[in-house]
Amino acid sequence: MNSQSPSPIRLFIIVPTLDSYATLPALVDSLSNQSWTNWRVLFVDGSSSPEHRQWLSSCCESDRRYRWIKQDQKDPGIFGAMNLGFSVAEPDD
Repeated sequence: MNSQSPSPIRLFIIVPTLDSYATLPALVDSLSNQSWTNWRVLFVDGSSSPEHRQWLSSCCESDRRYRWIKQDQKDPGIFGAMNLGFSVAEPDD
C-alpha cells in the first residue's frame, strides 16, 4: 500500500491572447477571488503590441501561477495557441 497521498489535480488554463490586455484583468480578478488556488494560467500570445506584452509580463511577475509565451507564427490562430499550450502542460495538469 502506498503511504503517500496522490498530488492534487491542478487546473491548467490556456489563454490565447492577441492585444487583449484591456479585457484580461477581468479573468485575472476572477481567478484571484477563487477559494481554490491549485491552478495556473499560460497566456499564449500571438503578435501583440508592446503594451500588451508589458501587461502580460507585469501580470506574470505579480503571481507565479501566471506565465506567458510567444506563439510560434508557423502555427497561428487559436488552435495553434491551444496546441502550444497543451505541449507545455505538465503531467499533473
